Parts: sequence; C-alpha cells; structure tokens
Amino acid sequence: MVAELLNVSHRYGSVAALTDVSLSLESGQVTALLGPNGAGKTTAVSLLTGLARPTQGQARLFGGDPQSLAARRRIGVMLQVSKVPETLTVREHLTLFSSYYASPLPLPALLDLAGLAEVADSSPWENRSSSSSKPSGSSKSLQRKSRKLQSGASSWRPRSRLKPFRP
Repeated sequence: MVAELLNVSHRYGSVAALTDVSLSLESGQVTALLGPNGAGKTTAVSLLTGLARPTQGQARLFGGDPQSLAARRRIGVMLQVSKVPETLTVREHLTLFSSYYASPLPLPALLDLAGLAEVADSSPWENRSSSSSKPSGSSKSLQRKSRKLQSGASSWRPRSRLKPFRP
C-alpha cells in the first residue's frame, strides 16, 4: 500500500471538508480525484502527503505517518500553487529547490533530465505569453530522487517522457 485514508474526516473550523472518507492507493495505480470546487480533493492530497492531519481517522503513507521524515523523503509533490522569485534563473531555482532535500540529484543531471540545460541561465519568465505566465512545478518535483513523480498540466513542458527514479 502506497497511501491510504481510513475513515478520515477533516474540518476547517465549522466547515467539513471531508466526512468519513476511505481511500487506498496501490503501487502502479493511477488515480484521479474528480469533483467540483470544495469537494475535498486538495484536502485529501494534503492529508496523504502530510501537509495536514485528519480531524478524525487515519492517513498512512508507505505504511506510516505521512508527516514522518522517512515517508516524506520518498515522495515528490507538485503543489497546486507556488510562488517563487521571478528574478531567479532556471539554474538558481533548481539550486534553491535542491537545497530542500538531503540527497538531491546533481544539478547537471537534473538540468539534463528536465531538458533545461540550454535555458539554465535564463529566467523562466523571459519571452513568455501571459497565457503561460509561470513554469510548471515539474522541475521542482524532479529535485529529489523519489519513488513517485506527480506532475500537472501546463503549457510549459521540459520533456514529455520522463522516467521516474526507481530504487
């Protein structure tokens, strides 16, 4: 079992975001959480990745506490919203995000893997239209040697055939 929610409920004050939800994610399984705004999709992912704790029930990641360092070192997550300084180059962004991890990929390998070597010393915001005003978080997710790679849709894709790290 990679991750699971067991009879989880989560509240934000008086608002119930999740009520008695159970979900199991197996290795190799692809799962989509679908629903309207406010359905609890982001809350469920936050609980599974240790960014929040359930009000009731239990969240498990690799059989343990999602907030444990051991479990969190095994995942890569691309957050829905992130803000980074727009004055940094691609290389500086990757160096910054690499510093968050105990064993990041070497910068040259990361630049090659993400197909960013040619633009490493430029800003991700140079020559960009307003419809694609920020780069994808994919390169941030690649910073670490993780078992799972989660990436979202974006108009900026360094490479389309990335192979996730497998221990």
